[in-house]
Parts: sequence; C-alpha cells; structure tokens
Amino acid sequence: MYMNAIPSKAFAEIAISKDDVFAFQKDFLAYCETVRQQNLPEENMTFEVQLLRGETIEALDQSSTDNILSLLKLLPHGPIKMIPTKPDLVETSTNLGDIEIQGDQVIIKSSNRSSDDESMETLKKIQKNIGSIFGFGVSYGDKYPSWQPYEDSKLLSLAKEVYADLYGNEFKSTVIHAGLECSYIVDKYGKTKECISIGPTIKNPHTGAERLQASTVVDFYNAVANLLIKIFAK
Repeated sequence: MYMNAIPSKAFAEIAISKDDVFAFQKDFLAYCETVRQQNLPEENMTFEVQLLRGETIEALDQSSTDNILSLLKLLPHGPIKMIPTKPDLVETSTNLGDIEIQGDQVIIKSSNRSSDDESMETLKKIQKNIGSIFGFGVSYGDKYPSWQPYEDSKLLSLAKEVYADLYGNEFKSTVIHAGLECSYIVDKYGKTKECISIGPTIKNPHTGAERLQASTVVDFYNAVANLLIKIFAK
C-alpha cells in the first residue's frame, strides 16, 4: 500500500554473512517480541524470517545504510500540530509513505497535510533542513490546499435541514484532518466560498479493510438531489 493508506504489512531484504544467519534470526525474533509487547493490544501481529537461497540482491554499503536510517529517524512523521481552538483535532501532519532505490538514488516520499498555510510552510522548512544535513535534495509536488472550518456555514445548515426532512434526523457533521476535493475549489475560487464534503458511510478508511456501506448510497444520493433543488429554488 502506498502513501494514503495505513500499511498492513512491511518487509525487507537483508544481506548478511552465512555465519551470522542463526544469530540474526535469534536477535530479530527477540526484537519482534519486544515490539509486540510495546504495541499491546494490537491483534494478529506476526513476524517471519525467510532465508532466500540463490538470490542476488543489490545492497547499500554500511555508510549509506547508516545515513538513511539516521535521516528516517529524524524526519517528522505523524501528527505535528493540533488546531489551537480544537485541541483534539490535528492541524498539520506528515506521512512517510514510500522509500525507493532507483539506481544510485534513494527517493523518500512524504505526504503533508495542513489546514493552515503557515504551518505547512514551517513543516516544509523542517524537512528541507533535515534533508540538507544528510545531503538530500527536497522538492514538492502537488499539495492539498488548506481549508479552514466555517462554523456558521449556511450551506451546512441547509444540508442538515434537507436531510432531517427526508429521514427524520440530522446527519453527523464534524471537522476532520484529511485531503478533500473541496479544498481545491476553495483554493481556486476564494476562501469565502462555502463548501461541505459529504458522502455515504465508509468503514475503516485508509486501511486494507476499507468498505463502503452500500445501503447508505441511495440516502446520500437523494439528500444531494434534494439539496440542489433547495439551493436553486432560493
């Protein structure tokens, strides 16, 4: 899985001397047991060592290995800052999503998110500074534009009203930390434009067990159709 999903597995190919195989297996499994105890009550966590016979792999030298591991330990990963007015909600985060070896280059990809432009720029400066320490160049591609929550949104109030008229109760609305399509609309047409991001129910998002609750699709479609009718009737 890549970038936008919570990984369910990881693997590595390690080149060691034949004489060190059994010692490595013993040390590795002991380390895995330590990891397991540190992550209780994580369910179904398994570890496995397989001996690859007759295969040739391209390995990094010791200096490059140490350099990359040190870089990865220093790079920010996970929640960076919470929203000051909503201390339980993440404002800025970064996800270390992918590492590739391409020829003589090591490419490390992170996905940054923030609802605040200044916090995003601060995060980028930190990443660039850490990269420069280890001789890595840092560049950025497309970003998720920031999108601040608008508590007094008339569009949100109207959507709740339409949903309640159809189904007798309001839908749940909340601020979340995610990259959503509405942020591009707000970024292009101005921060004053009202947007809401709505959809059918999704279970276990960004995991290998992500599922769409199909029974909610019709309700979602009808709510959007009636919301559009209400908007254009005004």
